[in-house]
Amino acid sequence: MMISTFHDGQLRFSNVYRLTLMIFRL
Repeated sequence: MMISTFHDGQLRFSNVYRLTLMIFRL
């Protein structure tokens, strides 16, 4: 269960990181 939650957290972090990069590029 913890591993699954950790993986989900990583995916969220990656999505936020991508959005942040896109915003800074603009």
